[in-house]
Parts: sequence; structure tokens; C-alpha cells
Amino acid sequence: MMKRSFCALLLCPLAALAVQPADYARGLTLQADGQPLQELAVPDEAYAGVLRGDLGDLRVFNSAGVAVPHALCAAEPGEPQRELLPLPLFTLQGAAVTGEGGLRIDVRTADGAGVQWSGAPAAPGARSQAYVLDLRQLRHPAQALRLDWRSDDGSSELPLRILASEDLDRWETLVARSTLLRSRDGGMERGRVPLPAGRHAYLRLERAGSGAPLRILGAWVETEAAAAVQGLLRFDALAQPAEKPGVLRFDARRRAPVDHAWVPLPAANMSLQVRLESRAAAPGGQDTRWQPRWSGEVNSVTRAGAAAAALRFPPTTDRYWRLTVTGGSETLGAAQPQLQLGYVPARLRFLAQGEGPFTLAFGSARVEPVMPSCGSLLSDQDETERRRLSGSAVALPPAIPLGGPEMLTPAPKPTPLRLVLLWATLGIGALLLLAMALSLLRRLREPPAE
Repeated sequence: MMKRSFCALLLCPLAALAVQPADYARGLTLQADGQPLQELAVPDEAYAGVLRGDLGDLRVFNSAGVAVPHALCAAEPGEPQRELLPLPLFTLQGAAVTGEGGLRIDVRTADGAGVQWSGAPAAPGARSQAYVLDLRQLRHPAQALRLDWRSDDGSSELPLRILASEDLDRWETLVARSTLLRSRDGGMERGRVPLPAGRHAYLRLERAGSGAPLRILGAWVETEAAAAVQGLLRFDALAQPAEKPGVLRFDARRRAPVDHAWVPLPAANMSLQVRLESRAAAPGGQDTRWQPRWSGEVNSVTRAGAAAAALRFPPTTDRYWRLTVTGGSETLGAAQPQLQLGYVPARLRFLAQGEGPFTLAFGSARVEPVMPSCGSLLSDQDETERRRLSGSAVALPPAIPLGGPEMLTPAPKPTPLRLVLLWATLGIGALLLLAMALSLLRRLREPPAE
């Protein structure tokens, strides 16, 4: 019995020190599906309630109020979108000449764009041939060309040069030399030509060096778009009082990993030059320096049914934002642009230890931060096994109060022991002095002995 009492005395302080749901301001109920490993996207309510951008003040508890192991994983990027598209092909056929005349080429596209080109005098009977590809309708930059080609002399190799232009008038070399190859037995073929990064309206294909004319029977282009963003959350930043005309301030009201922004303009067919910045803390905080995030033109000129393009930048968990109009502010009048932000939430994994329902608690300045990495949970299992063990938890709104708003401020500092001893000593000393003074006063009032 004495031993049990002694153990209880030892364990009580430890239990009091263990983190509890009441150490956090608010929480959400999590509904698990029975699998040992649960996963869900961190809810927007949690990003709006935490104090730390690294989610260090977020924990998961079971129904007994015991914290369960958890980990945070960054959102997985999607696969880039690749397309293989046929290209309009225009033949540039040089006329055969008899001596003094030079080569003259005339090409016109369907929309009326055209160019005439004259070259140096050629030998009698010579004929040149080149091709122009129209890339103006591509939505994404070209990555490579795929060509179905032939050579009049039956050659298995053909050197190719590619030039680029924006107006069919001025051409610059894009690929100085690339080799097209096709073996006679068909066992080896190279008809793909990688292209340097960049966008161009037209490409010109011609043989590099002398030889039989190049013949292109068909041309296709490979394009690659950025991976489609899955699970993107978009929200309105709250406008704050402006610093001065043309300098607008906003509060994101959450510590989310923002990497998208939109600037809705107050009227159609408007264009502004802007600079977007952010910082972690409000004035008076620890980190109040503005950090540049994006600068350039924003406009409200879009095709019917098309959505405005997002401004993209590396993720930041800063809460406060500043939009500065650096050009075109005279077209605004009294109206002001707005700011919308977007982010992809991190993935929360936790072990369904104990009985449910589970509680996702967040928002605390009174607990030690916990930031377990994605690979720290079931680290001895490979990704395939983790997926087999995983289930999907669901966060059930609304958020519920736990410890209340006071958990968002640090706990009062305990009085140091030395200070307690000092005040106790001073108090005892004061009492002794008072007792001595009263004793002395009592003696003075006593009548003198006769």
C-alpha cells in the first residue's frame, strides 16, 4: 500500500506535465475509418487557428485525452501534363534558276502573315527547300519536335538546322545542328529534336550544309504544362487600412503555405504594374521586414469563360501582405484592387491509438512545439505498405473550444524560488522589527519602579 502511494506521488506530477487538449485553444473532431494509419489534409480552420507556420502547435488526441503519434507531409506535386500535337506545315520551295538570278521564297499563312526572302545566286538547276512550322496556337512552351522525314538521295542521316522568328522576317538560329537518322532495316530511328526553353511564333527547318533537299512529311510538337494543382484552397485576404495611396495592406488571417495569388481589378480591360510582399508579424512583432514575393503586370483582360492566371511564387506562411501599385495607379480612381491567396494544405498522418473519436487540437503558446517529419511515422515500412495500412480521416466542423483564447498567450511566469525566499526573509525581518518596536514601546509606557 505504501509502495502504491509512493508511485502515485511520483506519477501525478508527470501526468500534470503531459500535454492535454485543454492546452490548446480550439479543436476539430476527427472521424477515423478503422485503419491503423489515418491521413487527411490539414483543415483550413487549423491553419487559421495555429500560431506557428510550421504547425508545431497542432496535436492529435484520442478520446481519453492522450496525444497520439502524428506526422506532417508536404502536399505531393502532380505529374506534368504532356501533349503531342500536330503542327501546321508550310513548304518553302525555291524556284530553279539558270544563272544570275538569286533564290526567291514567298510564304503566306492563313491569317495573311507572309514574308519574301531572296538569297544569293545559285548554280543553274539548283533548288532549295525549307519548311515553316506555325506555333502561335500552342498554350504551353514547346519541348521538342517529332518529324516524319525523307531525303531525296535516300540518305540515312540528315543534318538539320532550326531557326526561330516572331514575324517571319527576322530569324535567329535556335538549333545550329541536329541529326535526323533512319537505318535502312528500320531498327534505328531518330526523328525527335529537343528544343531550347522559350516561346516562339514560327520555326524554320532546313538542311544544314549541302546535299539533297530535306523533305518533311509531318511534324508534331511535344508540350509540357506545369502539373495541375490538386486540392488548391483559395480565399480572400482581409483588406486593412492603406499605408498611403497605392500601397494596400491585407491580413491572410491564417498561417498557411501560400504560393498562389490573384489580384482582382475593379474594372474590365484594366492593367496595372504591382509588387506583392509579405511579412510574418504585425508592427511591433519580431519579424516585420517585408519580403518580396512577386512583381509584374496584372490585368483584367481575359477571353470569355477564361479564368485569370494566378501569380506563382515559393510557399510562405507569412500572415501579412502588402500590394504596391507601381504603374497605372491613375486609372484606378477611387476603386482599389483586391487580393486573393491560395495554398495546398499539408497532409496530416496519425496512428489511431486508443479509442475514438479523435480530436485535432491547435493553437497554443503554452506547449513545446512538436514538428515530426513525414518519414518519422512507421519509418520501417515502405511507401507501399504505408498506403496499405492507411485510411482516410474526416474533420467534422465546426471547431470546438478546448482551452479557450487564453491558450494563445504565454502562461504567466512562475515566481522564482530565490525571489520567494527573499520576500519571505524580508517579511520575517519586518515582523521581527515590528515585534521589537512594540516590545520597546510597551516598556516605555510602564511606570517607573519606586
